[in-house]
Amino acid sequence: MLKWANDNFAHVVTVTNLEQKIKLLEKRRIDTFVHFESSAKYKIRLLGLQDVVVPAVYQPGEVMSYHVAINPKSPLYGLKSRLEKIISESVESGEFSRIRFAHETEIAKKIRLN
Repeated sequence: MLKWANDNFAHVVTVTNLEQKIKLLEKRRIDTFVHFESSAKYKIRLLGLQDVVVPAVYQPGEVMSYHVAINPKSPLYGLKSRLEKIISESVESGEFSRIRFAHETEIAKKIRLN
């Protein structure tokens, strides 16, 4: 399994934030990155790179899965069952989708103002 992961992900660069992704792309250290388009466009515009860093023609069409991980040493680990329930209910009720939509709406407003 480890060999498979090394073979298939040897080219993957791990960074901790969107600005690092953008800077690596600007410096041609990477060819592409994956991020939510709305927040990426906003950050690219803030950095003044909208003529340098542009969206790729290809955009993944499938729904992506997201996972939450809690370190067993974290104080939150004792609340794991409660957190799982909150997350499950929030996904089912559409609350996470509403939060994301509100966030993207706010970003769109900021882009129009700049």
